[in-house]
Parts: sequence; structure tokens; C-alpha cells
Amino acid sequence: TFPINTEYIIEWGDGTADTLDNTTFDPATPVSHTYSTFGFYDISVTVTADGSVTCNTSTRTYTFYYGSNPAVGFNSNGNTVGLCAPATIDFPISNTDNNSDGTLYEVFVNGELIDVYNHPPPPNFTFTFQETSCDLVTANGLFTSAYDVRIRATNPCASTSLTVVPIEFSSPPIPMIDIAQPDLLCPDDPVVFTNATENIAEVDAGVCSASGLTQWSLSPNDGWQVVDGSLFNSDVIEVVFDSAGVYSITLTFNSAACGISTVTETFEILEPAVLDSVTIEPLTTNPI
Repeated sequence: TFPINTEYIIEWGDGTADTLDNTTFDPATPVSHTYSTFGFYDISVTVTADGSVTCNTSTRTYTFYYGSNPAVGFNSNGNTVGLCAPATIDFPISNTDNNSDGTLYEVFVNGELIDVYNHPPPPNFTFTFQETSCDLVTANGLFTSAYDVRIRATNPCASTSLTVVPIEFSSPPIPMIDIAQPDLLCPDDPVVFTNATENIAEVDAGVCSASGLTQWSLSPNDGWQVVDGSLFNSDVIEVVFDSAGVYSITLTFNSAACGISTVTETFEILEPAVLDSVTIEPLTTNPI
């Protein structure tokens, strides 16, 4: 309807408007507008024609976004390695004040989407790591036996991503003692004690191992001797008990990340049977 149009009103969505006619708004004369603030704007164009048509006014609205890729800050307060699961870490989210409404924030842990926030995001992303990072690979493939946490801020223009990596967690060991003993625990019978600790997953600089320091102790302090192995850092020890009584053995397992854990087993060494006297009765037979 260009030949019969008489007026164009462009409302830019920021509280300003331009009123034009066919001499100032036509394909050869584009109209521009400068926005001072990033954000979404609804631009409406109302066209009025002369009285030769019955419905001489029409309005169309366009959605426009003015901005750039969003800003975002994401970090940790340190202390992301040498940790023991389960544990909770706060990751501060910052530098988002100038982002516009409509900015979306997605947080991933090892590539898995965990949380989504609309603008403005919370001050922290808080996550509890329940398990060891042993044998994991970060989403970017650069670190082994580690987690990574990534935030992605997105608006219609583009996105910005930041990653905290590596995050290493060991698992708390479960100390256990395996006792190999004779049917009857008597003095001078050797007893074998084995470190059967489970759930050992010690992560250090991307390497996962079943390592840790062990120490054995027996109570009381006398009445026994170690005949094979050592009380310090041996997984297997063999002990001979000199006298009967109730004893206990304690295994202490020291994990660099998870600290000290212990287990104690109690057992009894029996008194050997003593034959005080023997009476021999003569065998009596009846003659045939």
C-alpha cells in the first residue's frame, strides 16, 4: 500500500518513537535508531493509509535483541585437589550485572547438565561430590581421575563458557582385617592377619591408586611376637602368641586425602589341654 500510505509510526521499545511519511521512510531511505542499553525490545510499526481503503491502519511488532555475548565469571575458592568424598564445594558466579534479562546460565559437571538459571543467577553454584573422581575423564578430555565444572552463559547473540578444572576426590577407605587362624587358637600356633581394606581410591595429580599407610597394633603389649612382616606398612603379618588370653588387634589405615580410619578385632588364645594323670586298668578275659 505504499502509494496511498500517509504515515508511519515506529515505536522502538525503549520509550522513543519516530513519525515518518513516504518521503522519509521508503526502501531507499532506511531509518536507524541507537539503543543505549543491552536487552530485548519490541519494535512496533504502525502504517496509516489514506481514506481510500476501509481498514486504513495496520500494526506489526518485531522482537529485537541488542547486545553482545554475555559476561560471566566463574571460579573456585581454591582447594579443589586432595579432597575426600563426599564433600560440598561452592563455585562463585560473578561479573553478570551488565547482562540483560533473558540471559541463560547453564552449569555442567563433567558434561552433565546440573542446573539452569535465568538472569540474574545466584551468587554461587553449590554442588556435593558424592564419589571419588578415580578413573573419570573431564569433559574436555584434558584431565584424568578428575571432575570439571563448567558454566555457560547464553543470550541470542552468543555464549560464554568458563571451566574450573581439575577437581580431584579420593574415597574414604573401609578398613577390614582378615584373620587366617587354626581351628583352635593355642599358644605357639601362628596366626596370619591380612589388611583387607576396601574402597581405597586415592587420587593424586590425576593418578588413581589403592595406596595408603598401614600400621598394626596388638593389645596387651606382651605375650606375642611378630614372626613375619612388620607392624608398620605391611599388608600381611604373622604372629605367634606365647600365652593364652584375650587379645585385640587394630589396623590403622592412613589416607592422604581422607585421613585416618581404624578397625579392631578381638579374639582369644586358648589354654592348651593338660593331661594330669592316666590310669591303666588291666584287661581281664574269660577262658573259653
